[in-house]
Amino acid sequence: MPNETGIVPFWKGYDRKSVLRFAQMAEDLGYHSIWLPEAWAYEQFQLLTEIAVHTKRIKLAAGAQAGAASATAAERRAQLAYLQQIVHEATIRAPYDGVIATQYVMPGAHVRQGMPVIRIIGRGAMRVRFAVPEAEAKALHTGAQVTVAWDSRALEGTIDRVAPEVESASSSIVMEAIVDAPPLNGEERSALAGRVVSVRAVDAR
Repeated sequence: MPNETGIVPFWKGYDRKSVLRFAQMAEDLGYHSIWLPEAWAYEQFQLLTEIAVHTKRIKLAAGAQAGAASATAAERRAQLAYLQQIVHEATIRAPYDGVIATQYVMPGAHVRQGMPVIRIIGRGAMRVRFAVPEAEAKALHTGAQVTVAWDSRALEGTIDRVAPEVESASSSIVMEAIVDAPPLNGEERSALAGRVVSVRAVDAR
């Protein structure tokens, strides 16, 4: 039992010979150490010295050492928990995988609540967001096919989101479509983010 620890009872008027026999017996049984508890007005270290003289291998310690070690460990655990909480509160996690397209603040800068820090482009399907005049929006619906064009490129897409209300400022309805695009790397996605495109209905009913 190499990891067993013995605790010697300590009382007023204790028998030193009994304590020494207890220590020798613990060593013979293979105990790793013996701890002598704290007691007011009694000299534990003198008794520990006697035990050390009459034993060869067993480790010796007093309760004061155990208490100090326990207090230090508790303090370190509290410090670790505090630092972990700070790291948790200062860590920003995106709700989805993506690529950083824009960094609005630099490391070390102070930010206010609600202030944008970065803009992320998701790794999922490429999407396009566009507004349709209210009069023309009636011909479009979820599942309708559209053509998305920019520069010399044109790709097919499918409307999958239609805003339930008309924007009063522009009298238009905002829609989103998933574009059938080949896989793009992070640099290509970043280059397309915010680009103005032309959206034309293919199958408006």
